[in-house]
Amino acid sequence: MVIPGKINDFHQWVNNLFTKEDANQLAWHIDAAEITAFSTLLVPYEAAFGTAYGPDTTKANVTKTQRQDVKDTKKPLLKFARTNIQVNIIRNSFLSDAEVISCGCERPDPVKTPGGKPKWLCQLTAIGKGVGHLRVKGKVPPLNEGAKPTGKPDSHLQFVVFYKLDGLAPKTFAEYTQSRQVTSSKVDLLFDPVQDKNKVVYLIGAWVSSNGKIYGDFSEMIVSAVP
Repeated sequence: MVIPGKINDFHQWVNNLFTKEDANQLAWHIDAAEITAFSTLLVPYEAAFGTAYGPDTTKANVTKTQRQDVKDTKKPLLKFARTNIQVNIIRNSFLSDAEVISCGCERPDPVKTPGGKPKWLCQLTAIGKGVGHLRVKGKVPPLNEGAKPTGKPDSHLQFVVFYKLDGLAPKTFAEYTQSRQVTSSKVDLLFDPVQDKNKVVYLIGAWVSSNGKIYGDFSEMIVSAVP
């Protein structure tokens, strides 16, 4: 999934995404807090975009400051959207493929090696590094018997972990309510050392590009506990 980069294309795409999620919140089992967070970031972006690129604005009368306002309000919105589309759209089992496409997204097909095995598999491990500190590592499981797992499959890829704290094990992707994305192959998750101690954590991970495209598929879920 590649999020549009051009100014007008992104503006149209993100507004369509919000409209679809807002209208189908209940049917798609999207948390109300997600819609609120989306709206909170979209409103200032819309205001800045309308000022800098509205129908009454021309290149002659728009200022450098107005263009910068669009960039500044787009940055947190884009960061939110990258995670949002994975949790609420692409990996949400309550959406059909047609509904995913209507949101301007697409579900990836696993990339295969010539031998037919998935090339971008992700394998997770989680270890405690201190009170309230859980370190999650991603590796590529060996494709050949007897080989050792390796690190990131490609240096340009990032590592994303989706997780749910406490409660029952997730049955759908949308139930993984939190995420972290990093450029390395390990994620440090920090929890409340008192309130969260010994709580169960459900985790899945994947390799992802900087623009949000998932390579291959997600790992198997692992279960750990807050140290």
